[in-house]
Amino acid sequence: MPKKQPLSILIIDDNTDFVQSLQRQANPYCIQLEHVTNLEDGEKIITLKGEKAFGGIILDRCCYQDSFMQNLRDILTIGTLSLAKKAKSLPIVILTGEKGFEDVKNQFYGVYPVFSKDTTDIDSMLSCIVEESSRLNHIKYSREYPDVFYTIDQYILPKLKNNVRDDLVFALDALLSTDITELSAGLNRLRCIVESILFSINNFDKSIIPDEKVRNYKGNEEVKFGDTMKHLTLTGRLVQYGIIDQSLWRVYKTASKYGAHPDLAKEDFFSSYSYRAIVYQTLDIFLWYRALREGVI
Repeated sequence: MPKKQPLSILIIDDNTDFVQSLQRQANPYCIQLEHVTNLEDGEKIITLKGEKAFGGIILDRCCYQDSFMQNLRDILTIGTLSLAKKAKSLPIVILTGEKGFEDVKNQFYGVYPVFSKDTTDIDSMLSCIVEESSRLNHIKYSREYPDVFYTIDQYILPKLKNNVRDDLVFALDALLSTDITELSAGLNRLRCIVESILFSINNFDKSIIPDEKVRNYKGNEEVKFGDTMKHLTLTGRLVQYGIIDQSLWRVYKTASKYGAHPDLAKEDFFSSYSYRAIVYQTLDIFLWYRALREGVI
């Protein structure tokens, strides 16, 4: 079992020394600060990594790189609106120096929490961002299934990582649903996850899955999932507790059959219980992939 993953918080502040000091105070809260010095770079990193890579944002009062605005109120208002569009689900707290603190606090009263950089207020700010982030589903799931999200962060092909995170969160959200359309959409996400894992295996070690056995790789549209599974079986890579070979088949084939055909799912009485079984088998596949990457199998 991996250690509890740190809560990644984006901080936008031009004072590097302060951020380094804040990181020391954040360590007991299991927070890892990702630092950029201006709003523009903050928006870029959210776009690059996706908002689900973070649990929240700490925004300093001076958030623009080359601001033509001298008015603090304008800078913070436009800055927070801009961030809110890029990271719609993430909690934002505003951190400011003592000068103008009350003005900023009054400006955002009831909208965003405002904290002073005074050391007596820092613990309150850190507690607030931890509490707010705990309400986010992607944070809740990463703590509920730490092995799986650890596998995504460490071993999924970087260009696919954001998609896999989003797909898994969507699929887990659908566990609470009985609507067949939503369950079918979740199955589509699970199929994408399986394909992303196969692509990641191919990128990691082509002796396990060579290019010609990866569907949609460099024009290999005709490669069938069964061909890939047959190759994995012959190489002995599917044996783990005697179930992973069946899990890969079952998840992919079920997702392919019902994901694109909700009406067929209704006709065959595909239920929320059936969906849960497929989701949990997908979680097992992540653990198999991690064992593969770490040389356990």
